[in-house]
Amino acid sequence: MAEVIRMPKMSDTMEEGVIANWNVKVGDKVDSGDILAEIETDKATMDMESYEAGTILYIGVEKGDAVPINAIIAVIGEEGEDFQSLLESGDASVNETEEDTTENVETTTPENSSTQSKEVTEVIDTSNIEATIIRMPKMSDTMEEGVIHTWLKKVGDKIAAGDMLAEVETDKATMELEAYEEGTLLYIGVKDGESVPIDGVIAVVGAEGADFESLLKADEQKNAPKTDKPKEVAPKKETAAEKPAETKPTKEAAPQMAAPVANSNGRVIASPLAKRLAEEKGIDIQAVAGSGPSGRIVKTDIDNFVPAAKPQAAPAAGNVAFAAPVGEESFTEMKVSQMRTAIARGFNPELPPPEFFVTMEINMDKAIAARVTMNEMSPVKISFNDMIIKAAAVALTKHPMVNSSWRGDHIRQNQHVHI
Repeated sequence: MAEVIRMPKMSDTMEEGVIANWNVKVGDKVDSGDILAEIETDKATMDMESYEAGTILYIGVEKGDAVPINAIIAVIGEEGEDFQSLLESGDASVNETEEDTTENVETTTPENSSTQSKEVTEVIDTSNIEATIIRMPKMSDTMEEGVIHTWLKKVGDKIAAGDMLAEVETDKATMELEAYEEGTLLYIGVKDGESVPIDGVIAVVGAEGADFESLLKADEQKNAPKTDKPKEVAPKKETAAEKPAETKPTKEAAPQMAAPVANSNGRVIASPLAKRLAEEKGIDIQAVAGSGPSGRIVKTDIDNFVPAAKPQAAPAAGNVAFAAPVGEESFTEMKVSQMRTAIARGFNPELPPPEFFVTMEINMDKAIAARVTMNEMSPVKISFNDMIIKAAAVALTKHPMVNSSWRGDHIRQNQHVHI
């Protein structure tokens, strides 16, 4: 008797699996324990084992496709056995819901039938486009977004399955992004150093000359209806705010640190995560320049935000001469990797920092002799404490990384010494 093979749940956080490779084809004889396919989960690539002996009658998922948990991916049984009834019963619930939704779209609002038919005709057909969208994968169970550390390929390069496309920095490590499709790299949507949320579009691979732009538009069209509930208000509000700002200068505005873009109500456009992080860090979001679409402020903008130095007060009188500044404070700020940021988040800021002591023996004979000589010439008495403080200050200038502090999302390295 024929049996359906479903996508197994291979990890506690797995929601879908990608067929990395089929080890069998339709018509192959398999025994219990044979490896049918390699499944890429959200944590690793694992072998899927057959629990039945028989003939592979049907394979419903192509290599590289993502499949939700429990979805039918193949059928195994006796050679020549009819398995169509298994597929129809197994996919009935999915087909029914799809038919219901299409019926509702066409029949529930007859008064808007003209607009409904207009929307239907505007749907982009991608069936003949030989290209595949590459999305940001979930490379760890706590990952919410990834940063493209380095692209290893460029637009126009030929790609083979298994080639490394890019290095992606997650909240735990920097990992390589592997290609599962063969073809030409047609499009790169994210630059080095930019962050992308899980499942965000990062590239397109396909046949040379394929209409990838239509594929991207169709993907946007497909994902847009997910905000159907507030459809009358939310989408129109956003498009009205973003449409004027979406002219090409937006990408140039980010490097120039343009002022944050506000909508018609005067509110700054920012993602909910960016707003929450700005509030947690005490950052005035009005002062942050957005690098997202239409100047939208995203998490990366908050992470990389450095407050502008306050202007120095002008001298009270124009003719007064001031002495040159002595002991002027200055510092440099360094970005940190997502992994170090994630580690920092794991520490409880309310707990006191750990204390530790380092002891060593120092021969002070020469210091004692030097102090006697210095005190003979010095107008004030020099103590051993003075000498130790001076030595510590000199050591900090020679080892500036010790003279640093953690600032929530970056490291500040001071170029002055306060003791």
